[in-house]
Amino acid sequence: MNQSKTKIAFLTTQFSEVKSGPGRFTDYLKNLDFESLEIHFFSHQIEKETKFEHKVHIPNLALKIPLSSWFRAYYFNRKVQSTCRKIEIDFILTADFSMAMFLPSILLAKTFTMINDDNFLNIYSRDGNHQKLPLRTKLSRQLGFFLERYAARKSKIVVANSLYTKELIEKAYRISPSRVKLLYKAVDLSFFKQKNRVNRLPVRFLFIKNDWLRGGLDLILNAFSRLSFQDEILFTIAGIEDREKQRINQLIQESGFGGKVEIYGLVKKEQIMDMFHNSDVFINYSRKEALGVSCLEAMSAGLPVLSSDAGGLKEVMDFGKAGFMVSAENEAALSAELELMYQNPNLLGQKSEYAINHVQKFSVQNLKINLQNLFSEDL
Repeated sequence: MNQSKTKIAFLTTQFSEVKSGPGRFTDYLKNLDFESLEIHFFSHQIEKETKFEHKVHIPNLALKIPLSSWFRAYYFNRKVQSTCRKIEIDFILTADFSMAMFLPSILLAKTFTMINDDNFLNIYSRDGNHQKLPLRTKLSRQLGFFLERYAARKSKIVVANSLYTKELIEKAYRISPSRVKLLYKAVDLSFFKQKNRVNRLPVRFLFIKNDWLRGGLDLILNAFSRLSFQDEILFTIAGIEDREKQRINQLIQESGFGGKVEIYGLVKKEQIMDMFHNSDVFINYSRKEALGVSCLEAMSAGLPVLSSDAGGLKEVMDFGKAGFMVSAENEAALSAELELMYQNPNLLGQKSEYAINHVQKFSVQNLKINLQNLFSEDL
């Protein structure tokens, strides 16, 4: 006799397009065949309703006005409640805390709320208080802190994407560790194919991040300007919005970096793969990072990675075993590490070999197993 599957309502704003980690997570769920789970997708990006895809109708005006996330959450919740009256949903999984804000208590009692970054968690920490944020952004994050904390405390389970985030949630929101579960994001190892590499001087560096300031691009450029071999460097910068390119060019001039720079806008997965294969080192010197999926993708393609030690990057880099790891916001230390890599190119191959094995921990198949285990525990 076949045991019936556990029915999960998954609420996500990214369904037909992928802009970030939560979007890639949705993509994986759509393509995985779960033995014990039946996933029902809820999104305003769904074009046509099916048995497992439920379109959330949101007026265009509600997506364009201030506090649009509140209105979006309202329509999501209304759709979930009406669907739950027709289908016996066992659990609700939200890709964003805001979608849990308006759920009634009876549904919150079976809701798993995902927290994918530390934007709100850090606002009242020592690091958060010292951030140079515009007043509007700071007030928005302070409000976000209280709303996210409310959703987290009321939910049945909070899902964290790294041990770093998990510990922050437990401390900042004062939630029992037993109610905060770890679920690492995944990398499609079948897509990011490895390329045979020869030991060569690391002069082709790659940086891909939409939020370049958070990614420490200014710090990287300043560190490059200190290097004895800076004139040999080809630095590829990708993921930059058109309105930011002028500012990036200004940073390059201000840093005094003498190498060659190529700047690209948003890039597709296929383009990213080519960039991985045509680079010597992937660099992510983030000031803040909840996990660091881009580093995992580079590792899976066999590209050596240099990162900061911010947040979840320690786990991604296996505390420096899977790549080169430098203290965050320390330009002198970053320059010293880059000089070391240049003088010892054989280190790149050693780190890459370890990383290829380490990244298996973050495979899509492991995500499938871990997600099934998450909903099969005695909850």
